Amino acid sequence: MAIPKDTDGDTVPDYRDLDADNDGILDVTEAGGTDANGDGVIDEEGTLLPTLPDSDGNGTPDVNEPNNSRLPAALDADGDGVIDDATDSDGDGVPDMLDGTKESFATEALEDTDADGIPDVYDLDDDNDGIPDLVEENGEEGRDTDGDGIVDTKDLDSDNDGILDVREAGGVDLDNNGRVDSAVDVDNDGLADVVDANPESADAPTDAEEARTITTLAVPDTDRDGRADFQDIDADNDGLSDLSESGTSADNDTDNDGMVDGDVDENGLTTTIVAVASPTDTDRDGTPDFQDSDSDNDGLFDVVEVEGVDEDKDGMIDDVDTLLDPTILPDEDGDDTPDYQEFDVVIFPDVLSNVELNTTGTVPVLANDQVDAIDISTLQITGTKNPGESLVVEGEGVWSIESDGSISFTPEADFVNDPADIAYSVEDKYGVRRPDVTVTVNYIANVREDVKVGNLTKPVTVNVLENDNGDLDVSTVKIVLPEGFMDKHPDAELSADGKLLKVPTQGTWTVNPDGTITYIVEKDSRYVNPTPISYSVKDTNGNELSTSTLITLRKTVVAGVDDLSECQTSDSVPVFTKIGLGLLAMIGSIFGLFLFRKEKNKI
Repeated sequence: MAIPKDTDGDTVPDYRDLDADNDGILDVTEAGGTDANGDGVIDEEGTLLPTLPDSDGNGTPDVNEPNNSRLPAALDADGDGVIDDATDSDGDGVPDMLDGTKESFATEALEDTDADGIPDVYDLDDDNDGIPDLVEENGEEGRDTDGDGIVDTKDLDSDNDGILDVREAGGVDLDNNGRVDSAVDVDNDGLADVVDANPESADAPTDAEEARTITTLAVPDTDRDGRADFQDIDADNDGLSDLSESGTSADNDTDNDGMVDGDVDENGLTTTIVAVASPTDTDRDGTPDFQDSDSDNDGLFDVVEVEGVDEDKDGMIDDVDTLLDPTILPDEDGDDTPDYQEFDVVIFPDVLSNVELNTTGTVPVLANDQVDAIDISTLQITGTKNPGESLVVEGEGVWSIESDGSISFTPEADFVNDPADIAYSVEDKYGVRRPDVTVTVNYIANVREDVKVGNLTKPVTVNVLENDNGDLDVSTVKIVLPEGFMDKHPDAELSADGKLLKVPTQGTWTVNPDGTITYIVEKDSRYVNPTPISYSVKDTNGNELSTSTLITLRKTVVAGVDDLSECQTSDSVPVFTKIGLGLLAMIGSIFGLFLFRKEKNKI
């Protein structure tokens, strides 16, 4: 009597063996039969297959030749294509390692959630989302974060926030189906090569910490609360749910619990909406808002802009797990975009003080601005044609833009005053050019004598600071009486604040709010050159500049023309004769030299 053939040597003859070669593929399947329920028995009882497939053409049918390219590495450590442990309790030829019914003939297919050919029990990543099962369990077998009845190891959106786990873990999912885009797994450990840190050899981690090292996905825990982002409804703990920050309408989370309302399918995906393919990234920095503590990159934490409590100023809401209502967030300009997602580039004026005379002053104009969203290459000095060009100011010097975005002023050799202010503008990274702001360069504070030739028949105003240097405070200008002044004018009256001086027989000196000083001839007084006075001023740091410099006014009319009828007084306006006007014009053209000093305002 012939001995029945036993291909795999498991003591079960091939004719009774549901897996004759012990390669993990049932014979009925390898023979091309129909076995919809995966029990190893052909669905149409009594049906006989005419021929047995021989896929490699070597004369040995597939049912007798191990050829399972997806045999789990956990079952075939030596890689020979045959299950290492052939123990078969029920004698049906299917090793217990793969037998779903160990106590009866026939079998039952083991669950394979991701249909990658590796049963979940031997699959390091049951749902093929790139996150190892041990990481998803995080020490709690059967963990179900969102309570939807589907454990996290088989749930493609474990926290049901509308953002797929693979995305929250840092993976790529171009078809937006919740699984990594390539299922190729050379080492048959169940972790796809595209995310496998060791794609050539099977891994066998024993805990979550070890399992984190076998995937190339970052699997971040942004707020460091012990819950990975894919299991955290507020990944950055700013008080705003990931659902609302990702771009999903709050209408889909009416109870504001951070999870999409409605049912889920067998993969844990909400049936209410389509998972978010590209979560909102307001500032386009590569970090989506739900993981970004400063979504608009304006220097203010989101939790502050949404008016959450953050007393320790760490960018996270102090009351952990508190979710703010996303439908009533601050929106200062009322444009329906919450403040935390709206970057308003702010460019501030710049002042550089105490620069050494005859040296270049460099102003870091972007240092005091909100510059993260600025395109530095678009920096342009007002008055130039193109960004980056220098501006030449005749009689003063050259303003130029440096490679780091600062602006420098280099004076001409004989220019010793402060240059006139310039302005600059810049575009944000969205291409919007921001309004011009001024740049001021002040050299070391210094005051100089003022001489003005003018028609004393009218009020004469002297801009005493125009020819001075420094960051001067115009509000501190006051009149100072030179030595010997009171000897000449014992009846002169100077106000306590130094803003008003009355000189009998001459006129009145008044300090104006803008720091200029005006002289008006006293009514019925002779028309004479007033006795020079002096002044003092403080810089913006409060340092007073003492000076002995004088303010000298000289009349423009010729000697002898001093009749009071021809004088401007504080309450009368004279009429000059034609000769007087002619002489005034002639002398004015000769002596009409005015020394001006520009006014400096603290910005």
